[in-house]
Amino acid sequence: MTGPAATASARLVAWAGRLRLADVPAPVRRSTALHILDTIGCGLAASASGVATAARDLVRDRAAAGDCSLIGGHRRVAAAPAAFANAMLCHGLDYDDTHRGASAHISAVVVPAAVAAAEAHARSGADLLRAVVAATEATARIGLSAPGRFQARGFHPTSVCGVFGAALAAAGLEALPPGRTVHALGVAGSMAAGILECLDDGSEAKPVNAAVAARNGIEAVELARYGATGPRRVLEGRFGVVAAFAGGSGEALAAAVDTLGTVWETARIAPKPYPVCHLMHAAVDAAAAALDASGAAPDRVAEIVVGVPPAAVPIVLEPLAEKRVARTAYHVKFSLPVALAIRLLRGRLDHAAIEDALGDPAVHALARRVRYEVAEFPTARDAFPGRAEVVLAGGRRFPAEVPVQRGAPAHPMTDRQVLEKFRGNASGALPAARSRELEERILAIEREPDVRDVFALLSPGS
Repeated sequence: MTGPAATASARLVAWAGRLRLADVPAPVRRSTALHILDTIGCGLAASASGVATAARDLVRDRAAAGDCSLIGGHRRVAAAPAAFANAMLCHGLDYDDTHRGASAHISAVVVPAAVAAAEAHARSGADLLRAVVAATEATARIGLSAPGRFQARGFHPTSVCGVFGAALAAAGLEALPPGRTVHALGVAGSMAAGILECLDDGSEAKPVNAAVAARNGIEAVELARYGATGPRRVLEGRFGVVAAFAGGSGEALAAAVDTLGTVWETARIAPKPYPVCHLMHAAVDAAAAALDASGAAPDRVAEIVVGVPPAAVPIVLEPLAEKRVARTAYHVKFSLPVALAIRLLRGRLDHAAIEDALGDPAVHALARRVRYEVAEFPTARDAFPGRAEVVLAGGRRFPAEVPVQRGAPAHPMTDRQVLEKFRGNASGALPAARSRELEERILAIEREPDVRDVFALLSPGS
């Protein structure tokens, strides 16, 4: 059923079933391949850093053998545990891309789920690319139906919305019939989960949200294959996901679904130049620009006043006393005062700089001199803007503003920058030749007859 009376899940399933790779504009296909590469690179970097490895270690020790690869692992396991392990790694450093409108890390859920399902069913690279596009477009629509409102209730849209993308990708790669796929999405609604309380204490539970969503999407498909049924109005119903998790409406969801195939949300996904929350990037870059303009050293700074949109405050600035003394590397990723201080004092903001700066008195001293103001930006609907004013000890003030963060569609990272990011991320996890081959084959994924040969390269080798 695809007419006006069709449910949202039926419409998503029908559109995904009709989608052919030839229907996807070439720039969107290229950006999808880059998203896959970037996501895998983030997982490799986490693996090499020993971050978010718990799911992989659990799967390595307990999962049955299968056909699916583990990032940084030597075993092959079944699809659901592989997606679980790899998604936790891909979201582990918070270096993975973000869709601004949905406020979701779509690729961190969809890519591991789709790769695992494609390996399990020996699909081609073209099949994988099509599945990732369809799942990304669907996930974005669910998030766009209530932008910002999932987080306002303490829920993580990456996992709450992402489980449906994972299920849609897995169902398509398995060639599950449309009726069964609608039931799979209904079942996925019972598996939608993920809260954000971890942002207040620096615990590393957020990557678990992505892991659970990727695994649950695949398991929802497996349950539907065996006859499980789920509500057809799982998304827009009065007790559906959009209403229950975000207080949203079916009308807003229907409007978002209406744009399928005409607006490509995949192309609006932004890669990250820093492994910290995207809400902070513009303010960090603005502070760096302001300090550069002053010509002063950080120890001459009396105060830094950052300006951010209202939605950023509860995530990266409050409670301010806690944010100024972030105690773990993961806490830093959601602490604008500390991340900004690291960037100004160390000249960079990468995982090594974050780890090295923990406990540094100079970092925390500068972080205590950061305060914030809530600001309105005309670009806030489509980007993560920010501003900063550096005030020197003598009273001179140096303002700077970044209306669109680096990586956004209006301020994109170049292909070369994304590739350099991948190479840096992969360098600690794979031998150079293996990394180069993985990069080349993912970028040309459409031509691969069997994705298992590509993702076998995720193992560091013998």
